Amino acid sequence: MRYALAMTTAVGLALQAGGAGAEETGGKLIEELVVTATRAERALGELAGNTASITRDELELLGATHPTEALYRSPGTWVSRGGSGQEHLTAIRSPVLTGPGSCAEFLLAQDGIHLRPTGFCNVNEMLQANTEQAERIEVMRGPGTVFYGSNALHGVINVITATPSPALERRGSVEFGEEGFARLEATTASTSGRHGYRLNANVTRDDGWRDDSAYDQHKLDLRHAYAGDGLEIDTIFSATHLDQDTAGFITGFEAYRDKDRITGNENPEAYRKVASARLLSRISRQLDAQSSLTLTPYVLWGDMEFLMHFLVGTPLEENGYSAVGLQSAYSREIGGGALLTAGVDLEYADSTVEQTQEAPGFSRFPQGKHYDYDVTSLQVAPFVHGEWPVAERLKLVGGIRYEWLEYDYENNMRSGNTREDGSSCVSLGNPIPCRYSRPGDRSDAFDNWAAQLGAVFTVDRANRAYINLARAFRAPQSTDLYRLQEQQQVSAIDSTELNGVEAGLRGDRAAWSYDIAAFYMRKENYIYQDSARFNLSDGKTRHYGIEVELMRRLGAGWDFATSATFARHLYAYDAVTPGGEAINDGDEIDTAPTTLASTRLGWNFRPRGRVELEWLHVGGYYADSANEHKYAGHDLLHLRGRLALNRTLTLFGQVQNLTDERYAERADWNALGSPGDRYFPGRPRTFFVGVQVDF
Repeated sequence: MRYALAMTTAVGLALQAGGAGAEETGGKLIEELVVTATRAERALGELAGNTASITRDELELLGATHPTEALYRSPGTWVSRGGSGQEHLTAIRSPVLTGPGSCAEFLLAQDGIHLRPTGFCNVNEMLQANTEQAERIEVMRGPGTVFYGSNALHGVINVITATPSPALERRGSVEFGEEGFARLEATTASTSGRHGYRLNANVTRDDGWRDDSAYDQHKLDLRHAYAGDGLEIDTIFSATHLDQDTAGFITGFEAYRDKDRITGNENPEAYRKVASARLLSRISRQLDAQSSLTLTPYVLWGDMEFLMHFLVGTPLEENGYSAVGLQSAYSREIGGGALLTAGVDLEYADSTVEQTQEAPGFSRFPQGKHYDYDVTSLQVAPFVHGEWPVAERLKLVGGIRYEWLEYDYENNMRSGNTREDGSSCVSLGNPIPCRYSRPGDRSDAFDNWAAQLGAVFTVDRANRAYINLARAFRAPQSTDLYRLQEQQQVSAIDSTELNGVEAGLRGDRAAWSYDIAAFYMRKENYIYQDSARFNLSDGKTRHYGIEVELMRRLGAGWDFATSATFARHLYAYDAVTPGGEAINDGDEIDTAPTTLASTRLGWNFRPRGRVELEWLHVGGYYADSANEHKYAGHDLLHLRGRLALNRTLTLFGQVQNLTDERYAERADWNALGSPGDRYFPGRPRTFFVGVQVDF
């Protein structure tokens, strides 16, 4: 409540500032260039919708050891650490979502190409993007535009690879932190004639501040750009590798407050190994003065192995995928400032999943293999998008997308919810169905529509208002369909649909820059998981709130900024889950903080020297669907700084959790096995220092 009051006061101050100052600023915020909404570089003020941009300067100052540290700067966004290392769970205008297909509520991409094939998401896939050395990270909140299909439901996170440098750039840095943290980054870039290139690479080693939680991580981006007469070709190769020992939950009410327990690991056997590679080539041709064509063929590959420490019996999952695809867009100016873009997206993917439990059987959770299947998929998605100035200050924006997605599934085991050998599971000497169920070989197809209609109104040179109505969807993931539980049937699983409306105001007033958005969304056919880890289909939810970005130049090198959210995420139906949890219309969805905020006070004390104090706020939330168990939330302070001693040498460092607060990265309620509270504990006060050399 206190933060909502502070946020409201700040918004009032911004809007009361004089209009003369707006003319002086020239509308810096609305002229900021972003690419995510339309796949082409556009000024933010032209969009009927939101996009937050975390810039290269911010990323360098942050020195993020995990994507969550950067993504707090986008309002309405909470990417929390999951366990330890580089794992995470995502929330964008939503609660944190869990379960096999929950990752499909968000589209996570690098350079506009999803990190994993359509229908084969993973909740931790953000670790496959080089966020450490990105040009910027863009976040589009709420249902995506028609340039995006399945998974662009609650939002899109797009990591933009750094571009070639016009002059020779060579840079290296080394950073050290407590508990054996060490990171090495290297960059070289240049342009010669029509050709430019950039190579970014980083290597991280962390022994982990919790027991048995070390990780090694490697990331590489290689980019080549060619600019000819009316022809541009931009080719990007990216690769990542992670070898991680994972620390799981600690259990017991408010266990995160016990300084002796937070460093422990109740799942020392847990681990995750991930490798991925992506290759894309964006080919843009100017056909004539009014029209252009862009083709983006791409290839995706990935392999993952991890111990599912959060499940009874701790089974091992091994999955892999390969995919080829094509994005296309033809754009034409059709007079009077109108712009029409049409295209088609194509993708063919091949994936495999195996799940095996080595531990002795536990009632419904048998020893041996649980799943072993292959899935091929084909996606075809045409779309059209248009922009029409209908008055001097008013522009309409709209579009529609149709998407057809087919799965061809092959089961490599016995069908049904039995043990691997076909026998039943046993409880108290009686045969019972096993927890995991395998459908027989089959094909499934889904066709869906997405649509957008919006308007942008020019208030004055430096300020814009907009309204946007959108419909988005996400087709069931292969894990939704083919990793069934005993009570599930494929025929009961359908595409999730979300309809939303958003209104916003952005621009500059005097020394203030602001971006304010209010939204309301309803979702149907919601697929989720209860505290006993039963999968449920056909849920209904509603979401509404207000998001604010403010920045104020204070003088003498000082500035103030905040990214703040007040939102409610509620069930919109009544049900009793298979795990026995009662859901009532109007109850809060679990793991959905009402308030989120990142507030920063910065000082540019030298032309190339800056310090920043950040106050990070996560409000309280329920840990279970029945709203019976709650986490109180937390507030953290982080201090960071960066100083260039000369043109060659730069020093940087940070202190995370300055006040050594005891908190939980995420709180959860477990109804399986031994029911109770469980937490991913937050890292105590930690120091990092580094040096960068330009040569």
